[in-house]
Amino acid sequence: MGAYMHIGDMEKALDLFRRLPFKDVASWNTIIYGLMRNGHETYALELLSEMVEIGPAFDKVTFSVALVLASSLYVLELGRQIHGRVLRFGIQNDGFLRTSLIDMYSKCGKLEKALLIFKTLPFENKF
Repeated sequence: MGAYMHIGDMEKALDLFRRLPFKDVASWNTIIYGLMRNGHETYALELLSEMVEIGPAFDKVTFSVALVLASSLYVLELGRQIHGRVLRFGIQNDGFLRTSLIDMYSKCGKLEKALLIFKTLPFENKF
């Protein structure tokens, strides 16, 4: 799938994804991220919703991809929902996810929230 997405052939990538007998979290992350990177954010959002309904549990990569998707669509409510899931999973201290949260809140115009998250970063992650 990744190779097809890299060359922009989303039709073949989606066909391959749909034919997978077992879709693990990595395959979901790959197709959602690939769709987003190739300008198909709305379809990526549809697949993210499908993943929530029938797919495997999110991992840190899924959360990050979902936050980037919320940022690219400027959908603050989606970003807040993902942030809530991050908190429920207890992984809010992950530096990579915090950076994704800062980016999402900044792009959605919530600079105060982005700054609040930035101020709670450990010192070594600020540079």
